Formats: sequence, C-alpha cells, structure tokens
Amino acid sequence: MGYRAAPSQDHPVTELGDALQGVCLDAGSIPATSTNYVIGKDLVVMKMKINPARCPQNHRCPAMRICPRDAISQKDNYSLPVIDDERCIVCGKCIRFCPMGAFEKYEGE
Repeated sequence: MGYRAAPSQDHPVTELGDALQGVCLDAGSIPATSTNYVIGKDLVVMKMKINPARCPQNHRCPAMRICPRDAISQKDNYSLPVIDDERCIVCGKCIRFCPMGAFEKYEGE
C-alpha cells in the first residue's frame, strides 16, 4: 500500500506524479515495498543488486526460492546470482532472507 503526500511548493504534484498510483512525495515516508517514487519533479527508480564481496558464491542461492517474481537466477551453483531488473519488484524479501546480507537496494537510473 502506497502513501500520497499533499502537494506543496517544495514537492509539487506533477503530471507524472499524478499518473503514478501509490507514489510518495516525501522520501522519509516511502514504504519498503515501493519501487518508484517522485521527489519534486524527479522520478526515482529503486533497484536491487548483489554485493559480490558478501556473497560466498559456493552454493545454490537460497534467495531464488523466495523471490515472488523469479527475478533471481544463477548460471551454476558456484556463480554470483543475477537479478533481472525487468522482473524484480524490489519487495525486499531477498534482503531479509539472505543470511550474508549480499542483497542491496539502490537508486537506479
């Protein structure tokens, strides 16, 4: 469930913001499940990445089983997992599930 902040001079609602449902205009109140939000006139897109320094890459990635969109894959059992940005909804389940803390959320392009 998203939240919508009231328009203000600092954060005016734009046509893009009006078109998006469940967007947040206040970065401090963004729900963990949001993938995109608007700050002022800028659209911010959240993405996921895997930190290779934290991933042991010595087993089949257990986070692949819990991804609701099957966005995490691995070429073989000893390779770094890959996240498909087209499928990933940045729900954060992999972040909470990975015992090594290898999954990270970041602002994409």
